[in-house]
Amino acid sequence: MRKEFVSILVCMLLITVVVSPVVATLKINNKNIENESTNIGDFILQPPKQWDKTYGGANTDGGRCVQQTTDGGFIIAGWTDSSGAGGLDVWLIKTDGNGNQIWAQTYGGTQDDWANSVYQTSDGGFIVTGATKSYGPGTPTYTNMWLIRTDGSGIKQWDKVFGGVWDDEAWTVEETIDGGYCVIGSVTWHVGAGLADFWLIKTNSNGIEQWNVTFGGTDDDVAFSGHQTSDGGYVLAGGTQSYGQVNYYDVWIVKTDSSGSHQWDQTFGPASAMGRSVQETNDGGYIITGYNLWGLDQEVWLIKTDSNGNEQWNTTFGGSQDDQCFSVQQTIDGGYILAGWTESYGAGGMDVWLIKTDGSGNKEWDNRYGGIQNDQAFSVKQTNDGGYILAGRTASYGAGMDDVWLIKITSSLKWAILLGRISNLNTTGAFSTFTAVRLLIIQFSPFQILVYNLGESVTVSNQYIGILTQNFAIGLFNAAI
Repeated sequence: MRKEFVSILVCMLLITVVVSPVVATLKINNKNIENESTNIGDFILQPPKQWDKTYGGANTDGGRCVQQTTDGGFIIAGWTDSSGAGGLDVWLIKTDGNGNQIWAQTYGGTQDDWANSVYQTSDGGFIVTGATKSYGPGTPTYTNMWLIRTDGSGIKQWDKVFGGVWDDEAWTVEETIDGGYCVIGSVTWHVGAGLADFWLIKTNSNGIEQWNVTFGGTDDDVAFSGHQTSDGGYVLAGGTQSYGQVNYYDVWIVKTDSSGSHQWDQTFGPASAMGRSVQETNDGGYIITGYNLWGLDQEVWLIKTDSNGNEQWNTTFGGSQDDQCFSVQQTIDGGYILAGWTESYGAGGMDVWLIKTDGSGNKEWDNRYGGIQNDQAFSVKQTNDGGYILAGRTASYGAGMDDVWLIKITSSLKWAILLGRISNLNTTGAFSTFTAVRLLIIQFSPFQILVYNLGESVTVSNQYIGILTQNFAIGLFNAAI
Protein backbone atom coordinates (compact mmCIF):
# COMPACT_ATOMS: atom_id res chain seq x y z
CA MET A 1 0.00 0.00 0.00
CA ARG A 2 1.25 3.48 -0.89
CA LYS A 3 3.05 5.42 1.82
CA GLU A 4 3.03 9.18 1.77
CA PHE A 5 4.19 12.17 3.79
CA VAL A 6 1.20 14.33 4.60
CA SER A 7 0.67 17.30 6.87
CA ILE A 8 -2.92 17.96 7.91
CA LEU A 9 -4.21 21.01 9.72
CA VAL A 10 -7.78 20.65 10.88
CA CYS A 11 -9.54 23.78 12.14
CA MET A 12 -12.40 24.37 14.52
CA LEU A 13 -12.71 20.91 16.10
CA LEU A 14 -13.93 21.20 19.65
CA ILE A 15 -12.27 18.38 21.57
CA THR A 16 -11.98 18.11 25.34
CA VAL A 17 -9.30 15.87 26.81
CA VAL A 18 -10.30 14.62 30.26
CA VAL A 19 -7.33 13.56 32.38
CA SER A 20 -7.66 10.40 34.44
CA PRO A 21 -5.05 8.44 36.40
CA VAL A 22 -5.31 5.52 33.99
CA VAL A 23 -6.70 6.55 30.62
CA ALA A 24 -7.88 9.62 28.73
CA THR A 25 -11.25 10.23 27.12
CA LEU A 26 -12.01 12.33 24.07
CA LYS A 27 -15.39 14.00 23.87
CA ILE A 28 -16.78 15.01 20.49
CA ASN A 29 -20.26 16.55 20.21
CA ASN A 30 -20.83 15.46 23.82
CA LYS A 31 -20.13 11.82 22.89
CA ASN A 32 -17.48 10.10 24.95
CA ILE A 33 -14.92 8.24 22.86
CA GLU A 34 -13.05 5.77 25.05
CA ASN A 35 -9.50 5.04 24.01
CA GLU A 36 -10.06 1.29 24.41
CA SER A 37 -12.46 1.29 21.44
CA THR A 38 -11.34 -0.31 18.22
CA ASN A 39 -14.10 1.00 15.98
CA ILE A 40 -15.57 4.38 16.84
CA GLY A 41 -17.45 5.12 13.60
CA ASP A 42 -18.21 8.37 11.85
CA PHE A 43 -18.86 11.70 13.50
CA ILE A 44 -20.26 14.65 11.53
CA LEU A 45 -19.24 17.68 13.52
CA GLN A 46 -21.46 20.73 13.76
CA PRO A 47 -19.79 23.40 11.63
CA PRO A 48 -19.21 26.66 13.50
CA LYS A 49 -20.55 30.05 12.58
CA GLN A 50 -18.00 31.93 10.50
CA TRP A 51 -19.60 35.37 10.81
CA ASP A 52 -22.96 37.12 10.93
CA LYS A 53 -24.19 40.59 9.98
CA THR A 54 -27.31 42.61 10.62
CA TYR A 55 -28.72 45.32 8.36
CA GLY A 56 -31.47 47.75 9.24
CA GLY A 57 -32.64 50.85 11.01
CA ALA A 58 -34.97 51.75 13.83
CA ASN A 59 -38.06 50.01 12.44
CA THR A 60 -38.91 46.57 11.03
CA ASP A 61 -36.60 45.06 8.39
CA GLY A 62 -36.19 41.47 7.23
CA GLY A 63 -34.49 39.24 4.67
CA ARG A 64 -36.53 36.67 2.75
CA CYS A 65 -34.05 35.27 0.19
CA VAL A 66 -30.28 35.07 -0.27
CA GLN A 67 -28.08 33.92 -3.13
CA GLN A 68 -24.32 33.84 -3.55
CA THR A 69 -23.29 36.04 -6.46
CA THR A 70 -20.70 35.33 -9.14
CA ASP A 71 -18.17 37.64 -7.43
CA GLY A 72 -18.30 35.55 -4.24
CA GLY A 73 -20.52 38.00 -2.37
CA PHE A 74 -24.21 37.77 -1.57
CA ILE A 75 -27.49 39.34 -2.65
CA ILE A 76 -30.35 39.58 -0.13
CA ALA A 77 -33.96 40.46 -0.89
CA GLY A 78 -36.57 41.35 1.68
CA TRP A 79 -38.24 44.41 3.09
CA THR A 80 -37.51 47.58 5.06
CA ASP A 81 -39.65 49.93 7.10
CA SER A 82 -36.63 51.96 8.13
CA SER A 83 -36.05 53.62 4.76
CA GLY A 84 -37.75 54.06 1.40
CA ALA A 85 -40.89 55.77 0.18
CA GLY A 86 -43.38 54.71 2.85
CA GLY A 87 -44.67 51.67 4.69
CA LEU A 88 -42.66 48.58 3.83
CA ASP A 89 -40.45 48.80 0.75
CA VAL A 90 -38.69 46.09 -1.23
CA TRP A 91 -35.08 46.04 -0.04
CA LEU A 92 -32.17 44.66 -2.06
CA ILE A 93 -28.78 44.42 -0.32
CA LYS A 94 -25.48 43.48 -2.00
CA THR A 95 -22.54 42.38 0.17
CA ASP A 96 -19.01 41.17 -0.33
CA GLY A 97 -17.90 37.67 0.66
CA ASN A 98 -17.62 38.71 4.32
CA GLY A 99 -21.09 40.19 4.52
CA ASN A 100 -19.96 43.83 4.33
CA GLN A 101 -22.61 45.91 2.59
CA ILE A 102 -21.55 47.21 -0.84
CA TRP A 103 -24.87 48.81 -1.76
CA ALA A 104 -28.56 48.73 -0.94
CA GLN A 105 -31.59 49.80 -2.95
CA THR A 106 -35.25 50.26 -2.05
CA TYR A 107 -38.24 50.01 -4.38
CA GLY A 108 -41.81 50.89 -3.55
CA GLY A 109 -44.52 53.45 -3.08
CA THR A 110 -46.53 54.85 -0.21
CA GLN A 111 -48.10 51.49 0.71
CA ASP A 112 -46.51 48.18 1.79
CA ASP A 113 -44.26 46.42 -0.74
CA TRP A 114 -41.89 43.50 -0.11
CA ALA A 115 -39.69 40.93 -1.85
CA ASN A 116 -39.80 37.16 -1.44
CA SER A 117 -37.20 36.04 -4.01
CA VAL A 118 -34.11 37.26 -5.85
CA TYR A 119 -32.07 35.63 -8.61
CA GLN A 120 -28.85 36.80 -10.25
CA THR A 121 -29.33 36.87 -14.01
CA SER A 122 -26.86 35.70 -16.64
CA ASP A 123 -25.77 39.30 -17.38
CA GLY A 124 -24.92 40.00 -13.72
CA GLY A 125 -28.12 41.87 -12.92
CA PHE A 126 -30.94 40.77 -10.64
CA ILE A 127 -34.59 39.75 -10.97
CA VAL A 128 -36.72 40.28 -7.86
CA THR A 129 -40.30 39.33 -7.08
CA GLY A 130 -42.77 39.65 -4.25
CA ALA A 131 -45.88 41.71 -3.62
CA THR A 132 -47.00 45.32 -3.86
CA LYS A 133 -49.87 47.32 -2.41
CA SER A 134 -48.57 50.51 -4.04
CA TYR A 135 -49.11 49.54 -7.67
CA GLY A 136 -51.65 47.50 -9.65
CA PRO A 137 -55.42 47.02 -9.65
CA GLY A 138 -55.56 45.64 -6.08
CA THR A 139 -54.12 48.76 -4.44
CA PRO A 140 -54.18 49.97 -1.76
CA THR A 141 -56.12 47.26 0.06
CA TYR A 142 -54.91 44.13 -1.73
CA THR A 143 -51.59 42.90 -3.05
CA ASN A 144 -50.43 42.25 -6.61
CA MET A 145 -47.43 40.28 -7.87
CA TRP A 146 -44.47 42.56 -8.53
CA LEU A 147 -41.52 41.74 -10.79
CA ILE A 148 -38.47 44.05 -10.76
CA ARG A 149 -35.41 43.86 -13.04
CA THR A 150 -32.19 45.65 -12.01
CA ASP A 151 -28.66 45.98 -13.27
CA GLY A 152 -25.65 44.75 -11.29
CA SER A 153 -25.78 47.82 -9.04
CA GLY A 154 -29.44 47.44 -8.17
CA ILE A 155 -30.61 50.26 -10.45
CA LYS A 156 -34.12 49.42 -11.64
CA GLN A 157 -34.36 48.76 -15.38
CA TRP A 158 -38.05 47.87 -15.50
CA ASP A 159 -40.86 46.44 -13.39
CA LYS A 160 -44.11 44.61 -14.08
CA VAL A 161 -47.28 44.07 -12.06
CA PHE A 162 -49.49 40.97 -12.37
CA GLY A 163 -52.82 40.38 -10.67
CA GLY A 164 -56.36 41.56 -10.15
CA VAL A 165 -58.43 43.28 -7.51
CA TRP A 166 -57.81 40.62 -4.83
CA ASP A 167 -54.63 39.37 -3.11
CA ASP A 168 -51.96 37.93 -5.43
CA GLU A 169 -48.40 37.26 -4.32
CA ALA A 170 -45.25 35.90 -5.97
CA TRP A 171 -42.86 33.73 -3.95
CA THR A 172 -40.23 32.50 -6.42
CA VAL A 173 -38.57 33.86 -9.55
CA GLU A 174 -35.86 32.37 -11.76
CA GLU A 175 -34.29 33.08 -15.10
CA THR A 176 -35.34 30.37 -17.55
CA ILE A 177 -33.17 28.61 -20.10
CA ASP A 178 -34.51 30.85 -22.91
CA GLY A 179 -33.48 34.03 -21.05
CA GLY A 180 -36.98 34.83 -19.79
CA TYR A 181 -38.39 34.41 -16.29
CA CYS A 182 -40.77 32.12 -14.44
CA VAL A 183 -42.76 33.64 -11.58
CA ILE A 184 -44.52 31.33 -9.13
CA GLY A 185 -47.02 32.23 -6.45
CA SER A 186 -50.73 32.37 -5.71
CA VAL A 187 -53.67 34.12 -7.32
CA THR A 188 -56.99 34.90 -5.62
CA TRP A 189 -60.45 35.00 -7.19
CA HIS A 190 -59.97 36.83 -10.48
CA VAL A 191 -58.52 33.79 -12.32
CA GLY A 192 -58.43 30.11 -11.42
CA ALA A 193 -61.02 27.73 -10.02
CA GLY A 194 -61.42 28.66 -6.37
CA LEU A 195 -60.53 30.89 -3.46
CA ALA A 196 -56.82 30.77 -4.31
CA ASP A 197 -54.83 28.82 -6.88
CA PHE A 198 -51.23 28.02 -7.75
CA TRP A 199 -50.11 30.55 -10.39
CA LEU A 200 -47.24 30.10 -12.85
CA ILE A 201 -46.38 33.03 -15.12
CA LYS A 202 -43.81 32.80 -17.92
CA THR A 203 -42.36 36.04 -19.29
CA ASN A 204 -39.78 36.98 -21.88
CA SER A 205 -36.52 38.75 -21.01
CA ASN A 206 -38.35 42.10 -20.78
CA GLY A 207 -40.96 40.83 -18.34
CA ILE A 208 -43.72 40.65 -20.96
CA GLU A 209 -46.09 37.79 -20.15
CA GLN A 210 -45.94 34.92 -22.65
CA TRP A 211 -48.40 32.65 -20.88
CA ASN A 212 -49.80 31.85 -17.44
CA VAL A 213 -51.51 28.83 -15.91
CA THR A 214 -53.34 28.15 -12.66
CA PHE A 215 -53.81 24.93 -10.70
CA GLY A 216 -56.35 24.32 -7.98
CA GLY A 217 -59.86 23.38 -6.99
CA THR A 218 -62.78 25.11 -5.35
CA ASP A 219 -61.00 25.80 -2.05
CA ASP A 220 -57.73 27.42 -1.01
CA ASP A 221 -54.54 26.32 -2.84
CA VAL A 222 -51.37 28.35 -2.28
CA ALA A 223 -47.93 27.92 -3.90
CA PHE A 224 -44.80 29.03 -2.05
CA SER A 225 -41.99 27.58 -4.15
CA GLY A 226 -41.17 26.45 -7.66
CA HIS A 227 -38.43 26.13 -10.25
CA GLN A 228 -37.72 25.25 -13.83
CA THR A 229 -36.73 21.59 -13.99
CA SER A 230 -33.97 19.89 -15.96
CA ASP A 231 -36.43 18.78 -18.67
CA GLY A 232 -37.50 22.39 -19.29
CA GLY A 233 -40.76 22.03 -17.37
CA TYR A 234 -41.70 23.46 -13.99
CA VAL A 235 -42.38 22.16 -10.48
CA LEU A 236 -44.52 24.01 -7.92
CA ALA A 237 -45.12 23.24 -4.25
CA GLY A 238 -47.33 24.59 -1.51
CA GLY A 239 -50.55 23.57 0.20
CA THR A 240 -54.01 22.51 -0.93
CA GLN A 241 -57.43 22.41 0.68
CA SER A 242 -59.09 21.33 -2.55
CA TYR A 243 -57.51 17.88 -2.68
CA GLY A 244 -56.43 15.36 -0.08
CA GLN A 245 -57.97 15.61 3.38
CA VAL A 246 -61.22 17.39 4.06
CA ASN A 247 -60.92 20.69 6.01
CA TYR A 248 -57.12 20.52 6.23
CA TYR A 249 -54.19 21.59 4.12
CA ASP A 250 -52.06 18.93 2.45
CA VAL A 251 -48.65 19.45 0.93
CA TRP A 252 -49.20 19.67 -2.84
CA ILE A 253 -46.63 19.32 -5.62
CA VAL A 254 -47.49 19.99 -9.27
CA LYS A 255 -45.30 19.19 -12.29
CA THR A 256 -45.78 20.78 -15.73
CA ASP A 257 -44.13 20.56 -19.11
CA SER A 258 -42.26 23.48 -20.70
CA SER A 259 -45.54 25.10 -21.78
CA GLY A 260 -47.10 24.91 -18.34
CA SER A 261 -49.38 21.98 -19.17
CA HIS A 262 -50.15 19.73 -16.21
CA GLN A 263 -48.19 16.45 -16.20
CA TRP A 264 -48.86 15.14 -12.69
CA ASP A 265 -49.52 16.20 -9.09
CA GLN A 266 -49.28 14.57 -5.67
CA THR A 267 -50.60 15.38 -2.20
CA PHE A 268 -49.03 14.42 1.12
CA GLY A 269 -50.88 14.13 4.46
CA PRO A 270 -52.50 13.04 6.73
CA ALA A 271 -51.63 15.79 9.21
CA SER A 272 -52.49 19.37 8.34
CA ALA A 273 -49.39 20.33 6.37
CA MET A 274 -47.86 22.96 4.11
CA GLY A 275 -44.99 22.79 1.62
CA ARG A 276 -42.70 25.82 1.74
CA SER A 277 -39.77 24.81 -0.48
CA VAL A 278 -39.14 22.35 -3.32
CA GLN A 279 -35.96 21.46 -5.23
CA GLU A 280 -35.23 18.97 -7.99
CA THR A 281 -32.65 16.43 -6.79
CA ASN A 282 -29.67 14.92 -8.59
CA ASP A 283 -31.56 11.67 -9.26
CA GLY A 284 -34.40 13.50 -11.02
CA GLY A 285 -36.72 13.37 -8.03
CA TYR A 286 -37.79 16.16 -5.68
CA ILE A 287 -37.17 17.23 -2.10
CA ILE A 288 -39.93 19.15 -0.32
CA THR A 289 -39.87 20.79 3.08
CA GLY A 290 -42.36 22.68 5.19
CA TYR A 291 -44.29 21.69 8.25
CA ASN A 292 -47.06 19.43 9.44
CA LEU A 293 -49.33 19.70 12.45
CA TRP A 294 -49.46 16.56 14.53
CA GLY A 295 -51.61 17.29 17.57
CA LEU A 296 -51.08 20.84 18.81
CA ASP A 297 -47.58 21.57 17.53
CA GLN A 298 -46.04 22.06 14.11
CA GLU A 299 -43.01 20.00 13.08
CA VAL A 300 -40.50 20.38 10.29
CA TRP A 301 -41.37 17.91 7.53
CA LEU A 302 -38.97 16.66 4.85
CA ILE A 303 -40.34 14.58 1.94
CA LYS A 304 -38.35 12.89 -0.83
CA THR A 305 -40.10 11.78 -4.02
CA ASP A 306 -39.13 10.09 -7.25
CA SER A 307 -39.37 11.80 -10.66
CA ASN A 308 -43.15 11.24 -10.72
CA GLY A 309 -43.78 12.67 -7.28
CA ASN A 310 -44.21 9.30 -5.57
CA GLU A 311 -43.00 9.42 -1.98
CA GLN A 312 -39.76 7.53 -1.31
CA TRP A 313 -39.38 8.58 2.31
CA ASN A 314 -40.31 11.33 4.76
CA THR A 315 -39.01 12.43 8.13
CA THR A 316 -39.89 15.02 10.77
CA PHE A 317 -37.86 17.17 13.14
CA GLY A 318 -39.18 19.04 16.13
CA GLY A 319 -39.96 19.18 19.80
CA SER A 320 -42.76 20.14 22.13
CA GLN A 321 -43.41 23.58 20.56
CA ASP A 322 -43.91 24.88 17.03
CA ASP A 323 -41.07 24.36 14.52
CA GLN A 324 -41.14 25.28 10.83
CA CYS A 325 -38.89 25.05 7.79
CA PHE A 326 -38.87 27.50 4.88
CA SER A 327 -35.96 26.44 2.70
CA VAL A 328 -34.24 23.24 1.54
CA GLN A 329 -31.37 22.55 -0.84
CA GLN A 330 -29.55 19.39 -1.82
CA THR A 331 -25.89 19.62 -0.81
CA ILE A 332 -22.89 18.51 -2.83
CA ASP A 333 -22.47 15.40 -0.65
CA GLY A 334 -25.96 14.23 -1.65
CA GLY A 335 -27.60 15.22 1.63
CA TYR A 336 -29.87 18.16 2.40
CA ILE A 337 -29.64 21.46 4.27
CA LEU A 338 -32.81 22.91 5.83
CA ALA A 339 -33.44 26.31 7.41
CA GLY A 340 -36.32 27.71 9.39
CA TRP A 341 -37.06 28.38 13.02
CA THR A 342 -37.72 26.53 16.25
CA GLU A 343 -39.61 27.31 19.43
CA SER A 344 -38.71 23.91 20.92
CA TYR A 345 -34.98 24.54 21.26
CA GLY A 346 -32.66 27.52 21.60
CA ALA A 347 -32.33 30.67 23.65
CA GLY A 348 -35.94 31.88 23.71
CA GLY A 349 -38.92 32.68 21.53
CA MET A 350 -38.15 31.61 17.97
CA ASP A 351 -34.57 30.73 17.07
CA VAL A 352 -33.03 30.16 13.66
CA TRP A 353 -32.78 26.41 13.08
CA LEU A 354 -30.32 24.87 10.61
CA ILE A 355 -30.54 21.11 10.01
CA LYS A 356 -28.20 18.96 7.91
CA THR A 357 -29.26 15.47 6.83
CA ASP A 358 -27.75 12.70 4.79
CA GLY A 359 -29.28 11.54 1.51
CA SER A 360 -31.88 9.45 3.35
CA GLY A 361 -33.09 12.25 5.60
CA ASN A 362 -31.20 11.13 8.71
CA LYS A 363 -30.07 14.12 10.74
CA GLU A 364 -26.29 14.54 10.77
CA TRP A 365 -26.24 17.72 12.83
CA ASP A 366 -28.29 20.81 13.66
CA ASN A 367 -27.52 24.26 15.01
CA ARG A 368 -29.61 27.03 16.54
CA TYR A 369 -28.85 30.73 16.39
CA GLY A 370 -30.59 33.54 18.22
CA GLY A 371 -31.23 35.40 21.44
CA ILE A 372 -34.15 35.88 23.78
CA GLN A 373 -36.35 37.54 21.12
CA ASN A 374 -37.74 36.08 17.89
CA ASP A 375 -35.22 35.15 15.19
CA GLN A 376 -36.08 33.33 11.96
CA ALA A 377 -34.39 32.05 8.81
CA PHE A 378 -36.24 31.99 5.50
CA SER A 379 -33.50 31.03 3.05
CA VAL A 380 -30.39 28.82 2.98
CA LYS A 381 -27.92 28.07 0.21
CA GLN A 382 -24.69 26.09 0.12
CA THR A 383 -21.75 28.35 -0.72
CA ASN A 384 -18.84 27.77 -3.07
CA ASP A 385 -16.52 26.89 -0.17
CA GLY A 386 -18.85 24.10 1.01
CA GLY A 387 -20.33 26.17 3.82
CA TYR A 388 -23.79 27.70 4.08
CA ILE A 389 -25.39 31.15 3.96
CA LEU A 390 -28.67 31.92 5.76
CA ALA A 391 -30.91 34.97 5.54
CA GLY A 392 -33.79 35.98 7.76
CA ARG A 393 -34.73 38.40 10.46
CA THR A 394 -33.64 39.02 14.05
CA ALA A 395 -35.25 40.85 16.94
CA SER A 396 -32.45 39.83 19.32
CA TYR A 397 -29.63 41.69 17.59
CA GLY A 398 -29.15 44.78 15.45
CA ALA A 399 -30.33 48.36 15.47
CA GLY A 400 -34.10 48.21 15.45
CA MET A 401 -37.27 46.24 16.14
CA ASP A 402 -36.25 43.68 13.52
CA ASP A 403 -33.17 43.59 11.31
CA VAL A 404 -32.11 41.59 8.30
CA TRP A 405 -29.83 38.82 9.56
CA LEU A 406 -27.19 37.17 7.38
CA ILE A 407 -25.31 34.18 8.85
CA LYS A 408 -22.33 32.43 7.25
CA ILE A 409 -21.55 28.87 8.38
CA THR A 410 -18.30 27.05 7.63
CA SER A 411 -18.22 23.76 5.77
CA SER A 412 -19.16 20.50 7.50
CA LEU A 413 -16.39 18.70 9.33
CA LYS A 414 -16.59 14.98 8.75
CA TRP A 415 -14.34 12.82 10.91
CA ALA A 416 -14.06 9.10 11.37
CA ILE A 417 -12.00 8.12 14.40
CA LEU A 418 -10.33 4.91 15.47
CA LEU A 419 -8.53 5.35 18.74
CA GLY A 420 -6.34 2.88 20.56
CA ARG A 421 -4.75 3.22 24.00
CA ILE A 422 -3.42 6.67 24.81
CA SER A 423 -0.21 6.81 26.77
CA ASN A 424 2.28 9.46 27.86
CA LEU A 425 -0.46 12.02 28.53
CA ASN A 426 0.97 15.36 29.64
CA THR A 427 -1.07 18.50 30.22
CA THR A 428 0.46 21.96 29.92
CA GLY A 429 -2.02 24.85 29.99
CA ALA A 430 -4.55 24.60 27.16
CA PHE A 431 -2.58 21.94 25.30
CA SER A 432 -2.16 18.22 25.84
CA THR A 433 0.35 15.96 24.15
CA PHE A 434 -0.22 12.25 23.84
CA THR A 435 0.78 9.31 21.72
CA ALA A 436 -2.05 7.41 20.04
CA VAL A 437 -1.72 3.86 18.85
CA ARG A 438 -4.32 4.43 16.12
CA LEU A 439 -5.98 7.61 14.94
CA LEU A 440 -8.01 7.87 11.74
CA ILE A 441 -9.06 11.30 10.56
CA ILE A 442 -11.15 12.43 7.58
CA GLN A 443 -10.67 16.16 7.15
CA PHE A 444 -13.32 18.51 5.73
CA SER A 445 -12.24 18.69 2.12
CA PRO A 446 -13.19 17.40 -1.30
CA PHE A 447 -9.86 15.64 -1.48
CA GLN A 448 -8.86 12.07 -0.74
CA ILE A 449 -7.76 11.65 2.85
CA LEU A 450 -5.30 9.05 4.14
CA VAL A 451 -5.70 6.91 7.23
CA TYR A 452 -2.78 7.01 9.64
CA ASN A 453 -1.33 4.67 12.20
CA LEU A 454 0.42 7.06 14.56
CA GLY A 455 3.40 6.32 16.70
CA GLU A 456 4.34 9.90 17.45
CA SER A 457 3.05 12.83 19.41
CA VAL A 458 -0.17 14.66 18.57
CA THR A 459 -0.87 18.10 20.01
CA VAL A 460 -4.47 18.80 20.97
CA SER A 461 -6.08 22.11 21.91
CA ASN A 462 -9.75 23.05 22.10
CA GLN A 463 -9.65 24.28 18.50
CA TYR A 464 -6.95 22.54 16.53
CA ILE A 465 -5.33 19.20 15.91
CA GLY A 466 -2.06 19.35 14.06
CA ILE A 467 -0.66 16.09 12.72
CA LEU A 468 2.69 15.63 11.06
CA THR A 469 3.45 12.07 10.14
CA GLN A 470 5.11 10.00 7.45
CA ASN A 471 5.04 6.40 6.28
CA PHE A 472 1.94 5.50 8.28
CA ALA A 473 -0.73 5.34 5.58
CA ILE A 474 -2.76 2.16 5.93
CA GLY A 475 -5.78 3.02 3.75
CA LEU A 476 -7.28 5.50 1.31
CA PHE A 477 -10.69 7.14 1.78
CA ASN A 478 -12.83 9.68 -0.06
CA ALA A 479 -14.41 12.55 1.88
CA ALA A 480 -17.00 14.14 -0.41
CA ILE A 481 -18.02 17.47 1.08
